[in-house]
Amino acid sequence: MWSSSGLDYKRKTPKTLFPEGIFYDAKNHEYLTRKINVFLLITIRPSNMV
Repeated sequence: MWSSSGLDYKRKTPKTLFPEGIFYDAKNHEYLTRKINVFLLITIRPSNMV
């Protein structure tokens, strides 16, 4: 789905998951985010933490 999607979709999807954007730390070669969408936090939480 991602590879066949247009540029508009590819710009909106990361903003949905990471509302404050994604940043790249060139010094440490890491992608960083300040805030993650609540739904994403719930879905990636291990089941024993619910």
